Amino acid sequence: MLGKVAIKAFVYSSHLGFVWEALRDTAMSRVMIAALVLCLIAERFFGRRRNQPISRSFFFDYGYFVFNVVAMGALVSLLYHLIRQFYVVWLPFTKIQLLKDQPFALQVVVGFLIGDFTQYLAHWLRHKVGPLWHIHAVHHSEKALNPAAAFRTHPFGPVVAGALRYVPVAMLGGSAWAGAFLGAFEVVWGAFLHSDLPISLGPLKWVLITPAFHRIHHSIEPRHWDKNLGEVLTVWDWLFGTACFDLEDSFELGVRDFPIEPVTRLAPHALVAGWLRLTWYPVQACGAQILRRLSQRAA
Repeated sequence: MLGKVAIKAFVYSSHLGFVWEALRDTAMSRVMIAALVLCLIAERFFGRRRNQPISRSFFFDYGYFVFNVVAMGALVSLLYHLIRQFYVVWLPFTKIQLLKDQPFALQVVVGFLIGDFTQYLAHWLRHKVGPLWHIHAVHHSEKALNPAAAFRTHPFGPVVAGALRYVPVAMLGGSAWAGAFLGAFEVVWGAFLHSDLPISLGPLKWVLITPAFHRIHHSIEPRHWDKNLGEVLTVWDWLFGTACFDLEDSFELGVRDFPIEPVTRLAPHALVAGWLRLTWYPVQACGAQILRRLSQRAA
């Protein structure tokens, strides 16, 4: 009996406590709420569907993110912790912390540039490596961009992205304040990029990634596949030949032949069912791919 009581106490104190703190710091954070509200207001007056109600996709994408934190947050945190420990043990040079004790502005600028490049590289890998693509395809399954679409990611998506980006970012180190500033900026910028705004920022479109530029990345058209992989700066897309400025927006969005249809109802059971289908999709897709290869070898 004592064992069961101890287990229950551990679950309530660790998992539920983690869930509350994670929701408070992510989905319910003032930065995220403010970013989403501002982007929704901008869509209301300047978006492609201006003067229309907030789309169902917005509520589903936000709900999907909340479900991720509630159902899988503790596991994701544990996995990322194990990955960090693996890197620390096997790659001790990650503890160099090149930016330690450097001025705050230098930490922010260098951290931003390195982080933006590693984001591009991690994004490229998630498009080119089969299993990683199946995880990332959950994000691309969105057919109607909205500010919360940035947060429609598979529960293991942050683990994959974090594992790919960890080494160079860890080598930089830096203060917690610089990391918090860059993290908040990434949340705001992600909401802005995924907003349904026909904004290209004039001449700045050649330097900064805009909603119109990122919309191409979500296109279902083959000519747009694996294009515009950057997050903030277009320089990486320029350098590696993935930039596309086909800014007309007549194309559809999503993933070709994606087997899961968008949620059309906002009832709780429909949202949970949609979360389960999307979360299971990478396992299903990888399993089908393995079976096809085995049948080809047998033939």
